[in-house]
Amino acid sequence: MSSEQVRVSVRYTGNVQGVGFRVTARHTARDFPVTGLVRNEPGGTVWLEVQGSRKAVRAFMAELRRQMNRHIHAENEMPAAIVSDETAFEIRR
Repeated sequence: MSSEQVRVSVRYTGNVQGVGFRVTARHTARDFPVTGLVRNEPGGTVWLEVQGSRKAVRAFMAELRRQMNRHIHAENEMPAAIVSDETAFEIRR
């Protein structure tokens, strides 16, 4: 299995602001070898970028979805460019 790095961007819609989504994402990321960011967007959506091996990214996203499923109405995922100097997963304001 390849350990090639991937990065994906995801826009979450639903009741995703004001429910601890960003804190949950950052906390969940600690359990996986991933980096990235999460931030609230105008209009009530949440933007997340996550980077790591394909397996780690998928596992992180599945766990975040499991924890926040009742708040997520839709996810719009797209590939993103690798960020070579990123060292953590953080909340952006």
